[in-house]
Amino acid sequence: MVKNVKTVLASFLVISTLLVAGSAYAAPAKVVEGVNPDAVETEFVDPTLRIKPYAQIAYEDAVFHGQLKTSFTYSKGNLRIYIQNKGTKSFNYSVINSYGVNIWSGSISANDARTGYFVPADGDLPSGEYTVKLNNNDGSQSPYLLSARDDL
Repeated sequence: MVKNVKTVLASFLVISTLLVAGSAYAAPAKVVEGVNPDAVETEFVDPTLRIKPYAQIAYEDAVFHGQLKTSFTYSKGNLRIYIQNKGTKSFNYSVINSYGVNIWSGSISANDARTGYFVPADGDLPSGEYTVKLNNNDGSQSPYLLSARDDL
C-alpha cells in the first residue's frame, strides 16, 4: 500500500513538472490594486511590499470606439499600470504579458480608475511587449487615460 502511494505521488510530480516545464507558463506576479496614479515618492502599499519611484514607459490620453489594443515595452523591476475611465459608461480592460498570459483584468465604471502594482517574484514578470486591451459592450466612444511605469 505504501509503495503504491509513493509510486502515484512520484508519477504526479513528474507529470506536473513536465506540464509546467513544457509550456510558456509564468506564474502571475503579485498584484496590489491602489488608487494613487501620480505618486512618484516611495509608497508603502502594504508592510511587505515597498514601491519605488517609477519611470514612465507608456502614456495615452485618448478616445477609443468599441475596442482598443495598445502595447508598451516593460524591461525590469516593479511595474505600475494606471487605467482611468474618463467617460460616462463602463468598459473592460485586460493586460497581457510578453508570454501571452493575462495578468490583470476587470471592469472600470464611468469616471473611475484602477491602479495595478506588479512585483516580480522569481522571474514571473517577463520583460518584453505587454498588451493592454480595452472594450465596451456597445461600440460607443470611450475616453481613457493609460499610464505605465517601471522602476527607475
